[in-house]
Amino acid sequence: MNQDTHDIDYRLLFRLAVDPLLLVDDRGKIVSFNAAAAEHFGYSEEEFSRLDVEALVPEAARESHRQRRELYGRAPVPRPMGTLPNLRGHRRDGSLFWADVSLTPVPGGRILVGVHDVTRRYVAEQALRDSEEQFRSTFEQAPIGIARIGRDGTWLRVNETLRRILGRPAHELVQSSLPDLAHPDDRAETRQLMEFVASGAIDNAHRELRVARPDGTHVWVGVTLSLQRERDGTSTGFQIVVEDIHGRKEAEAALGQLRAEMAEMVKLSVAKHTAMAIAHELNQPLIAVTSYAEAAVRMLRMDVPDPAKLKRALEGSAEQAQRASKVVRELLEFLQKGEAATEPVDLNTVVKNALALVESNGWNGFRTLLDLGPDLRPVQANRLQVEKVLVNLIANGVEAMRDLGLEQQTIRVTIRTMAETNMAKVSVSDTGPGLDPQLVQRAFHPFFTTKPNGLGLGLAISRALIEAQGGQLWLDTARDTPGATFHFTLPFAP
Repeated sequence: MNQDTHDIDYRLLFRLAVDPLLLVDDRGKIVSFNAAAAEHFGYSEEEFSRLDVEALVPEAARESHRQRRELYGRAPVPRPMGTLPNLRGHRRDGSLFWADVSLTPVPGGRILVGVHDVTRRYVAEQALRDSEEQFRSTFEQAPIGIARIGRDGTWLRVNETLRRILGRPAHELVQSSLPDLAHPDDRAETRQLMEFVASGAIDNAHRELRVARPDGTHVWVGVTLSLQRERDGTSTGFQIVVEDIHGRKEAEAALGQLRAEMAEMVKLSVAKHTAMAIAHELNQPLIAVTSYAEAAVRMLRMDVPDPAKLKRALEGSAEQAQRASKVVRELLEFLQKGEAATEPVDLNTVVKNALALVESNGWNGFRTLLDLGPDLRPVQANRLQVEKVLVNLIANGVEAMRDLGLEQQTIRVTIRTMAETNMAKVSVSDTGPGLDPQLVQRAFHPFFTTKPNGLGLGLAISRALIEAQGGQLWLDTARDTPGATFHFTLPFAP
């Protein structure tokens, strides 16, 4: 190949190159360029031919560029792309771009300048650097402990918060593993957790465990372990998030202790209250029994005892003994709330029996309004216990109306089917004074009573009996009419 052919090939390559190419003399004047150069910098070829190379960099950098160009011109050597720092290119419209530049000395003191636009790559690399910096900043400044650990549990990277939680510097941690720091009682579970997550069965798992500090103490932490994978799915280890929950655990322990102490205090208080209530309730009938018995003894010592008076004394003694027995029986019923045998029961019949029992016990003189459900299905219940609940509710209503001195005393009993819950609902209403709204919440508490001589177990026992049979008993607080209304439910028999 002769020199003319070589020159032609060189000029052809120069002109057709896709990247900008410039030929610059020792004064910085652009003496030759290809079409790509004029186009990329936004000039016409005529405009571009009148420029010097400093016009192609930002104005603020032109003087320093001129100095570097002159320094290079004194001892020019080839500088291929990638060996020089990226430069900013300045287009005719003022826009800037990042460029990788090559410099090649040619005869005549000229420099062939190649320009490759790397803006996209530069922006992507900068975004990656920013992202990595942001990750490092977030990793180190996170308010919770974060770490990368290997598949064997060794610590690879640990942030400041986790180092503070564990009380260990980074160089000490990297010589140990997560199971090594776990409490002896938690090590096996920690290894099992890592193996389970590593198996890929789940993406992450959370456990609460204890880890050791250098001083020998253990701190409670909440650990969330996540499997880290490469793009091909290969496991590279774990990411671990650690939260210091020691304060919460101590608070829970203290609260548990406090609850235990309070429960013990409540037991003692209930026992004391129970003993006082029993003593109070038993004291009066026992004193009466003693008085009647002493009177009977005195009469028997008389030469001619009065049979009528002796009979009254003995009957009074028996009556008061029965009263004491009733107190003990009601208390035992409240304390022994075992499951009772149930059977299909006709509620309508139970209501009628309960009304008859109330009247036979001396609670009469009241008017009854019955609104019983026709064709009511049997309920699954203990008949005697349901009767007892009804007797208690009806007797309470009658007593409240008598205390108010009402001439018109009415007890209404209603039974309805609650189809949506497969339950029967029984309502017992009276026309008495009702219950003070401030006392409603306490109405079912054991030993709470508004009666001067009451033990306060009737409603508590009634609710316990109904709940033991799968129902509920409550006081209706939404009614605007006078008196009190109690409702209870029972499930229908299968």
